Amino acid sequence: MQAWKKHNKPELKIFASGGFSKNEPQANNDFVSSNEAAIDGYLYSPPIEKNFRVFAHEGWRTGLFKESRGYLLTHGAGVEYAKDEAVATAEVHYDNFQSSAVGVDLGLDYQLNDQWQLFTRLSSLDNNISLRALSSEEATVTAKSARVGATYRVNESRYFRLSGNYYNFSDDNNRFGGDFAYYERWYSGPIYKFATYLNLGYSTNTLPANGFYFSPKQDAIASITFDNDWLTYRNYETDFHQRVAVTVGDYWQQDYGSNMVGNIQYEHRWRLGTDIELNYGAARNYRYFDDALTESWLMYLSADIRF
Repeated sequence: MQAWKKHNKPELKIFASGGFSKNEPQANNDFVSSNEAAIDGYLYSPPIEKNFRVFAHEGWRTGLFKESRGYLLTHGAGVEYAKDEAVATAEVHYDNFQSSAVGVDLGLDYQLNDQWQLFTRLSSLDNNISLRALSSEEATVTAKSARVGATYRVNESRYFRLSGNYYNFSDDNNRFGGDFAYYERWYSGPIYKFATYLNLGYSTNTLPANGFYFSPKQDAIASITFDNDWLTYRNYETDFHQRVAVTVGDYWQQDYGSNMVGNIQYEHRWRLGTDIELNYGAARNYRYFDDALTESWLMYLSADIRF
């Protein structure tokens, strides 16, 4: 009964983040903003005819680059359809950046059986690409994108995921990429849980270094994340978890060789009754662009509220 009441309530999802980055003094690297902030909000209606929900989407991003500060403002509306093993979404969004345009995003998740899940995403105007590309006064660049993948879940403690992606940029560059992830939970106690994520990624661009965004001819990354989760407080339907994750890996870029990369992340996760979930945390990241180290701090928050 309680799950049914929750299902029939409106829902608000919020995603916010902000941070700052620093490059090596000798770096000729302007792809990453020195400070940035972003927030996205999705407001869903109660179910309509059991399977449909309509939603509104508002988003805002900003970042400071060498040339100027870039902005992206998004207004969107869409519909979600969920029935049995399938969840489909469609959104029309108006994006205001250096110019303005209308895009359409489509998504589908399909649960074939207890083990296999398929997913795909299509966008006629991908607003998650580099903000510098969207906000450049000299040559604004947009992109269409497609992503398809599959997850094989062995059990609650192990899964494998494989996906491929394609970006068609308006400057005639085409990016092809692939990702593989392997998750394993090694220990699952009543208080402490330990898991690892093994991630592999590869991408290639047909027009490398051709614009105001990072587009290496080829690059690849291999990393492993050690994930630690502690149940710190529980009282009936309220609980609080602390999480520490450490990632180490190797990043390779054609013509520049390979470098060690990584990050450390600390997170709080709250469940406040049946209707509110709240996550927030911070991460320290180390990444290379054209053989130059970029160090960054990222703070983030997400909330899922039924009311």
